[in-house]
Order: sequence, then C-alpha cells, then structure tokens
Amino acid sequence: MGSKADFWTRFRRYICAECEDSRQAFDRLCRDWDYTEAGYFEMLDSEAEEVQETIRRAAELFDVKPDDAFARFLRLARSGSPIAMHWVGYCYEVGVGVLVDTWKAEHWYTKAVNAGSWFAFLANVKLMDAAGRYDECDVDLKQGMEVGFAWAHYWMAALRYWRSPNRQTARSVVHLLEFAIERSNASIHGWSP
Repeated sequence: MGSKADFWTRFRRYICAECEDSRQAFDRLCRDWDYTEAGYFEMLDSEAEEVQETIRRAAELFDVKPDDAFARFLRLARSGSPIAMHWVGYCYEVGVGVLVDTWKAEHWYTKAVNAGSWFAFLANVKLMDAAGRYDECDVDLKQGMEVGFAWAHYWMAALRYWRSPNRQTARSVVHLLEFAIERSNASIHGWSP
C-alpha cells in the first residue's frame, strides 16, 4: 500500500488530467463558437465549388503532407480566397508546411480581414494578444464591437479576464459576455457567464 504522499500525487495527476480534459473540451467549444459567430461556414459556402473542394483537400493534408497543404492554401490565397488567406496565416502562425513567422501570419490574416473574414479577424487579435500587444488587440476588438460584430465583445471579455483573472476583472467584463450571448447565434443561447 502506498503512502499518503503517493495517494496525493496520484490524486493530483487524476484531477489535473480531468482539468486538462475540461479545458480542451472548453477550447473546442470556443473554437466551434468562433466558426459559427464569425460566419466561417457561410464564407466557405460563398466560395466557388472548386475552391471549396481544394480547401477541404488541403485541410485533410495538414497532418500527413503539410507542405502540400500550405502550397494549396497559398495558391488559393493569391487568387483571392479569404478562407485560404486565413489558412495561410494560420500555417505561418503555427508552422504547418512553413517555418513559424508571426509577421507573415499577421500579414495574411489582415488580407483575409480586408476581404471580409471575421474568422481571420479573431485569429489576428488572438495573435496580437499572445504577442503581448494588448493595446493593439483591444483597439481592433473595439472596432469590431463598433461595427456590430457581437463576438468581439466575447473576446474582449475573455482576453481581459485571462490577462487579469480576478473578481474585479470578472465584474468589469460580465456585461460584454451578456451582450455577446444576447446577440450571438443560437448555438450558445441558454448559456450564461
């Protein structure tokens, strides 16, 4: 039989694994909300059928042939596809088929934003936040809020709270969450902060 210390070590590992599973599930839910709220699928549906098919095939190659995936996305991005522009930015952000280059990631996200992609807008503000460029991130989110992109309210609240996770911050951002939920697509109605 193990000691108390062994029990607590195993218990902490179990709890941490449960917390990690919960965190990953929440991350997947947030990503799904981003896709929905930013109109990703509507934008994808507006692309020509051959572009949609190339995007799907490139996405399937991410893990098995990342160089090919990147090359396909880049070809489509250069021809004007905002969805492909976003994915080129993502490839540069995380190093799929290319070396990580956050400047190029931001460049392609910005091109996609200028072509109408709210999904790339979210990726870009998260990239700025991760780089510690909080003021720029907040300026962009405020601009998104001003033009009526409700999901910018959610990300303003989330990023502010993650930067300073305390009760005072939570109280100061709850109205942003409430606004985002009220104006969101049906996928998150019934959820409350």
